[in-house]
Amino acid sequence: MFYEMSTRVQPSNNYARLIFSFFTSGGICLALISTLVPMYKGIVALAGAILLVVGITVYSKYLASVYYYDITKDANGTPVFVVRQIMGKRESTLCRIDVASILSVTHETSAERRNHKTPAGYLKYVYTPTLMPKATSRLIVEGQYEKAEIVIENRLYAEHLLELSRSLRGED
Repeated sequence: MFYEMSTRVQPSNNYARLIFSFFTSGGICLALISTLVPMYKGIVALAGAILLVVGITVYSKYLASVYYYDITKDANGTPVFVVRQIMGKRESTLCRIDVASILSVTHETSAERRNHKTPAGYLKYVYTPTLMPKATSRLIVEGQYEKAEIVIENRLYAEHLLELSRSLRGED
């Protein structure tokens, strides 16, 4: 039996807050220092601008975004897994795959994730709203045109996706 479900991923982004604060305050300090220093004024201002851009990038990716993992049906009635990102008023669909194409799920710690090598011929997509998550789940997907590894953060959701995929393929 198929149930539509949606979950909002609750990140714990302490590292992202720290990095954002460090780079943003560093960029502002360098911008202020560049007005006081006669020599190398352009280089100091450029370094400040780069730090501000990095801070804003971290903020927009990890602090201002809200991620949702959805299981729903498409227009043909096929169950699909959708990853949505909402930033302000803008909603973006980052991933949309047929649930039946999910072959396996692996759960990893951060060390295992760092040491994992994506197999040749596979694409890798990371949809984790936390900057450095302690645990992730890796979905192995083989679609009609591509093979991919999708990294998500919710372990129970990944297990539910695998169960649903097996039942859709008749492997129960």
